[in-house]
Amino acid sequence: MDIDLGQDVSFKVTYNGSVYMLREPSVKEVMGLKDMDAQDQNAILSFMDKLGLPVAVSEKMPISKVKRLIDTLVGAISEKK
Repeated sequence: MDIDLGQDVSFKVTYNGSVYMLREPSVKEVMGLKDMDAQDQNAILSFMDKLGLPVAVSEKMPISKVKRLIDTLVGAISEKK
């Protein structure tokens, strides 16, 4: 039996007219995000920065957009087959 995991995934994110390429988060990164306190903004900003969205950009975003982005990134991983 062969298991083909394909290529790493990148996400093209457009915000305020700028385009950012975010990489797919690792299992460890997602687990850390789920384990952190909901009020830990620095951890959220650091998580997004590691994926490719600069802190200077994400810290100015409305929380609804950051939540949508994280939900989309994590959701895309769970939907992969």
